Amino acid sequence: MALVDLVGWAMMLRRRDRSMKALTTALLVVVLASGCSNTESDRVAELELEMNAEEPTATPTTEPTPTTEPTPTTEPTPTTEPEPTAQPTPTTEPEPTAQPAPTTEPTPTPKPTPGDCADLANSYVPVENPGVPPFSGTLWISPDIMSASDPTSFIELEYSGQKDRTMFDRRTAQFGTVNAHIFQARYGTSTMVEIQVNPEFDVANAEQEALFYATAIGRMPAFLFTDLETVWIHAGDKPAGGGNNNLLIHTGWGRQQYADQGFLEELFLHEGAHTSLDSRHALDPAWRAAQQADGNFLSIYARDYPEREDVAESIGPWLAVRFFRDRIDSTLAEQIEATIPNRLHYFDCAGLTPNTVP
Repeated sequence: MALVDLVGWAMMLRRRDRSMKALTTALLVVVLASGCSNTESDRVAELELEMNAEEPTATPTTEPTPTTEPTPTTEPTPTTEPEPTAQPTPTTEPEPTAQPAPTTEPTPTPKPTPGDCADLANSYVPVENPGVPPFSGTLWISPDIMSASDPTSFIELEYSGQKDRTMFDRRTAQFGTVNAHIFQARYGTSTMVEIQVNPEFDVANAEQEALFYATAIGRMPAFLFTDLETVWIHAGDKPAGGGNNNLLIHTGWGRQQYADQGFLEELFLHEGAHTSLDSRHALDPAWRAAQQADGNFLSIYARDYPEREDVAESIGPWLAVRFFRDRIDSTLAEQIEATIPNRLHYFDCAGLTPNTVP
């Protein structure tokens, strides 16, 4: 290769790559040092001048290192947001019951409707086709309305000796004064009843009879103690009785007719009504309106003596269907409800309960 060509080649390298400057300079020194013709020497000199010429001042705009397209930042695989734990569907709050807009006008008093206690006489519903009394007497319709296993409010009995007392005796059908055995019976916390036993009993038997009947009397609802002050106990086979702030017992019937057949507690419901309910309800106009609306009586006994016996004949059946329905036959319950619905409603409105003396 001619020296001139060699020098040209070196110059080309130098232009193309500034980093080859030192190498091409050394090559030219070697070339120039070797022999060459005048023509070649001149060409070499020109090339040398060209090689040493200053680069144009304007710093060549450094080709911006082609902004290496940033490797598209690999979008970080979006951390898969964990599926939000499904929030438990909030228990839908019940829509608040819309409060009625307060009425400025005073609410008119509603007219009494059947079953309303506000005006009993106008709330009764007349019974259609009332029929005839279904029972001869209600004392005997069921021995299970109350029983000897029911709780009693009787607490204690205390003997006070013998004292004169005026007592009614069915055997003579009159009142008489006797030197009776006196016992104080306590019911609940403070209700006291004096039990007077005919002196035909010695003190031991008198106490035994007083204890037996005092316990059974304690099973009566508290409302039947309202007017009860004394209990009279005689021997003999005569019916029991009520009224005169008293309960009357003849021990022959007391055991054989009532207790032994399971009707002793039902007896005291009936007789207790004579003592504590008759004076308040038997002549009440609302009670009489109930009798008229029912158009019938539950028993022949009540029909024959409507003022004296109807309340007493109705109270036990009312307690049975309202509080002890599971103790009686369903047919019996339906019969009571169909015959005296308005009397039952009358008692419903009287505020009575089967609770014993507190």
